[in-house]
Amino acid sequence: MYGQNSELDNAVKTLEETIKLKPDYRDAYFALGIFYHELALNAQGNVVKPELQKKAEDSLNYILKNLNVDDEAALQTLQSWNSQ
Repeated sequence: MYGQNSELDNAVKTLEETIKLKPDYRDAYFALGIFYHELALNAQGNVVKPELQKKAEDSLNYILKNLNVDDEAALQTLQSWNSQ
């Protein structure tokens, strides 16, 4: 809900709490990665907060390393970020 209302900071906080309670919740890691990525960008779509971009990538890499090595959405999202 927070993400849909552009309350990304609240979304991140909620998702961080969620993965502490349920560390195998793939969708929470994926959403967390997306929200961190959005927070890392400026209005022109350039990464201006590399520390948040790293957290975004770490969230998706967690999925690939610990939950599903073949997760297509995580793989494609990481590839699209690396091609920007």
